[in-house]
Amino acid sequence: MNGRLRAVLLGGFSALALVVGGLGASQLRHAIAAGPMLSSPHGIVVDDTGRIFCGVRASDVFVYDAKGTLVGAWTVPDAVGDLRLALAPEDRLEVASRGGGRLHVYGREGGLVETREDPDAFERIGPEHDHTHRRADGTVHALRDGALLRLAPAPETVLVAALRWPLSAVASYPLLLVPLLLFGAGGILYSAILTGRAREAGRAG
Repeated sequence: MNGRLRAVLLGGFSALALVVGGLGASQLRHAIAAGPMLSSPHGIVVDDTGRIFCGVRASDVFVYDAKGTLVGAWTVPDAVGDLRLALAPEDRLEVASRGGGRLHVYGREGGLVETREDPDAFERIGPEHDHTHRRADGTVHALRDGALLRLAPAPETVLVAALRWPLSAVASYPLLLVPLLLFGAGGILYSAILTGRAREAGRAG
């Protein structure tokens, strides 16, 4: 492969990296301004007051009101893998992670009430509310493609929109945008150097 072709290919890949990285950084800036991101949600329950509890990033619980406004959030200690949530008596919320081996019991305002060893907690809570929750009054909420929706009563309503690509691909590790931007900028610079060398070699030939 001659120097000019290498420069063209490197320049093309670098420009693509710079565009994708820049777009992702812009999305991240707007997402941070809007509040904590609903990233990789798994596990949803809705209580009788309309508060929506979602497992997020396999480590956090986000709480939304009926309109989709974030009203609370906390981190689940020692969480490993997807979260499952279950409503419990006395306004409690049970939370277990796929590989955590513990059951965490919270007040529905977020205060930790109890943590106990319970290797079967994740399986016992079960998959019933991994993606959908139906209340006794017929209201249905769901996590679909990274978004939080109210499916019933009609019309279907997006309460929290899904993150768009490319931010959705790196939402759990947004710092990956930094090397992407650096590669793009450095690659374009090096491509220019290769192009200059190829021209000099052409003149000398």
